[in-house]
Order: sequence, then structure tokens, then C-alpha cells
Amino acid sequence: MSESVASQSDHLLGRLKQLQTRYPTLIRDVCARELVVTVEFYLADMAIDATYCLLEAGVTAVHRMDRPQGMSFQVPSLLEQDQIPLAIQTLDDFLHQYTLASVDRAALLRER
Repeated sequence: MSESVASQSDHLLGRLKQLQTRYPTLIRDVCARELVVTVEFYLADMAIDATYCLLEAGVTAVHRMDRPQGMSFQVPSLLEQDQIPLAIQTLDDFLHQYTLASVDRAALLRER
């Protein structure tokens, strides 16, 4: 693995760990193995929805069938298309909207 790819992989991992800190009830784990960085959510549906959201934004992401709660980024693919900033921003927006929707649902339930 080239130094540039390793550096960008570390950068992506660090940014995703920041999102994990910001959304600890949504993201269970963030890990890297060779050229793949994986985000593991607490819910499989969230992994599917996040992957779909990223794909809609033009970011290369893969839902992990071997780990249904996981979504992966292939670092070389992200680098080729300069997608790391877009991937982080899109995932952050998705998680923020999910958090807002959860708060709205909780408020509706309390009103009943």
C-alpha cells in the first residue's frame, strides 16, 4: 500500500471516528483493514439506508452482506474520485437527519 493511500485511509478512519463520537448511539464501531474502512451501526436498516444515501450522493459505498450492520468504503475507489470529503459530509448529514427524526418520533410518543 502506498504512503498516500495509507495516509488517506488513516484520515478517513479518523474522520469516521469523529462521527462515531458525535453519534455514539448510532455508530457502534469504525475499523480499517488494509484498503477497506468499515462503519458498523447498531441497526442493519441504518447501514442499508446510509449506504443508499451515500450512493445517491455519488459516493462509492458497499453494504456488508457478511455483516448486515456494516457499511464499507474501498479507500482506493474514494481516492480515485476524490470522494472522502463528500463521504464524510453526506454521512454526517444522514446521521443528523436520523437523529432529528428520532427526536421528533419521541416527542410524538410523549404527547400521546
